[in-house]
Amino acid sequence: MSATNPHHTDIDFVGTLFDECALPGCTNLVDSLGAPCSECRRAFGTFLRQTDGPARSRDVVAAELADRDAAVAAIYAARRTPPDPVDGDERRNQTCWLCDERRTCVRVENRWECRSCRTTRP
Repeated sequence: MSATNPHHTDIDFVGTLFDECALPGCTNLVDSLGAPCSECRRAFGTFLRQTDGPARSRDVVAAELADRDAAVAAIYAARRTPPDPVDGDERRNQTCWLCDERRTCVRVENRWECRSCRTTRP
C-alpha cells in the first residue's frame, strides 16, 4: 500500500517501508499493515479491538483497505457535489436575473427568478 501522507510525499521509500493507519481517513504511517496508529489508539481507546479471525496475507488486507477507502472517497465526493438545479427548484440566496437581487428564487428556463419579478412579469 502506498503512503499518501502529505508530509511524506517527497520521499519515495516511505511507501515501501511503512503502511497507512487502518482507520478510514487517517494517513498516519504505521509499521505493520492493518494496525492503527498511536494517535488513533489514543483517540479511540477501548473502542478498537483486535479480532480473532484467521491470519490473512498482506495483499488481501491491502486490497480490502483499498476497496474500503475507495468506497468512502466516492461517498465523500458525492456529498460535496450539489445536485444540478432543474426548472421549478426553489433556493434561497440566488441572484434574480431580472432585478439582480439575492432572494429566494425559482428556477425558470435555466435562470433564477424571485417571486416579486415573477408576479410583475407578463
